[in-house]
Amino acid sequence: MDLQSIITILMAIGVILWIAVYVLILSRSFKDKTYGVPMFAICANLSWEFIFSFVQPYLGMPWALGFYAWLALDLVVLYTYIRYGRKEFPDGLPSWWFWPCLMVTLGLCFLGIFCITYEFLDWFGLYSAFSQCLIMSILFIHMALRRPGLEGQSLYSAVSRWLATAICAFVCYLIDPDSKLRTFLYICIFCFDAVYVYIIYRKSKDLGFNPWRRI
Repeated sequence: MDLQSIITILMAIGVILWIAVYVLILSRSFKDKTYGVPMFAICANLSWEFIFSFVQPYLGMPWALGFYAWLALDLVVLYTYIRYGRKEFPDGLPSWWFWPCLMVTLGLCFLGIFCITYEFLDWFGLYSAFSQCLIMSILFIHMALRRPGLEGQSLYSAVSRWLATAICAFVCYLIDPDSKLRTFLYICIFCFDAVYVYIIYRKSKDLGFNPWRRI
């Protein structure tokens, strides 16, 4: 099997795993009546997927369908934040700031990713994608530690996200192993995601339930 075939197979697995991540998080979010993705991550994901699906598309069919599926699922993730996010909105802020904060964050994420794309000629969105993935990995850890339980989260979604990101990073490394910055991001994301998986597993045990039986 040649390198191109390996890359194609791994890309397909990565796309499917990311769809599984979204589905697992959404399933847990609706069961627990909360959101399972931090607000910044929602805005960054939506912005990235919109830009590289419609503003600066670089993948043809059938790969583009994966981006469209991510975007559609992220709109549902956004809905869970809009529906359930107010109850976790910081007490020190006026409640009417909920919508402005969401809209400003979404706008800044879109402009930030757009500027990175054109500043660094990042036509495949790799620098912006893995930069925001690193921030997301840290935010997921923060969310798991901040909440008293594991609302909106499960070991299955954590492991799926860990594997999905690792596979995508490995594919990008195979294509271009010379980028020192991206290699740094790949390693950091992998390590933080491993920490997140451990936290979910350990916290599940501390809360008294089997993490493998909670989907």
